[in-house]
Amino acid sequence: MLGLKGITKKVSNLNQMENLYHIRERFSIIHDNKKIGIQMKWEGKREKPPMLMLPALSTISRSDEWQSFKAIVTDKYQLITIDWPGFGESDKKDIHYSGKVLQKTLRKAIKAIQRKNNKKLTIVAAGHSASVVLTLKDKYINTIKQVVLIAPTWRGPLPSMTGWSPKRLNIINEIVRLPIIGPILYFINTTKVIIRFMMKRHVWLNKNDLDNDKILRLQVLSRQKGARYASAAFVTGSLDIDKNKKWWISNTKKIQEMSTLVIPKDSPKKSLSEMEVLSDSIKDILYVRGRLGCHEEFGEEIAKRLFY
Repeated sequence: MLGLKGITKKVSNLNQMENLYHIRERFSIIHDNKKIGIQMKWEGKREKPPMLMLPALSTISRSDEWQSFKAIVTDKYQLITIDWPGFGESDKKDIHYSGKVLQKTLRKAIKAIQRKNNKKLTIVAAGHSASVVLTLKDKYINTIKQVVLIAPTWRGPLPSMTGWSPKRLNIINEIVRLPIIGPILYFINTTKVIIRFMMKRHVWLNKNDLDNDKILRLQVLSRQKGARYASAAFVTGSLDIDKNKKWWISNTKKIQEMSTLVIPKDSPKKSLSEMEVLSDSIKDILYVRGRLGCHEEFGEEIAKRLFY
């Protein structure tokens, strides 16, 4: 039989289990007259302040990028992740993906969080997600306690490489939408050789971790039905919020006192210089090891330095 001490301990453990939970749910947005389901995950303790973690946009974008980061902060926050429309586990409809789709998604996610947890929100945004956060108006900014921008970017890969505008590159989006030709072109650009090359060059620091199993998992993710539409939009700059670097800097100043900029020091030179431009516009700067995928590769280390 359990003594009083044993019963008390058992009840305490049950209460802790009730506070810890993992919920998967979906909300939706409307774009191009189509309903798009967005995957949202809740973890941690209900009574803790909320933390929304936004994955970097890329062909392999997914909310699971935050697994190692979440392991460190789960005792301090109620953790929420989403998959952007067209990526991860969210719907992959054939629509004209743009920055407006991302803005609608973020605003709807914040409203969903406020309905369940009205404490001040912490947003941790990686890569291109950072530029979406900067579009938030005062109505939303007033509900936020802290913003962490990790390896932030504001311009898609092809506009950065070529200097061409997303409008000029839109022809690629239209080709990708074509039957037969579109899937073949996308299939070629998501071979394991190309995924490994891009990971080594821009995303991952420890190349020994990029074994065949990991690359295969990323390839499977990138080749989900309909994944080519949003992926092409990101690469061509169609998901860019603004085409002007001045916008990037001026909007960062709006959240200067509540923001932290995390700069992976091993990033490609051009990306690194773009991040450092923001140094004067943000209160706290943290240099970490890694490249554009540092939040996944070194998530534990970054979370400890930020929140402990």
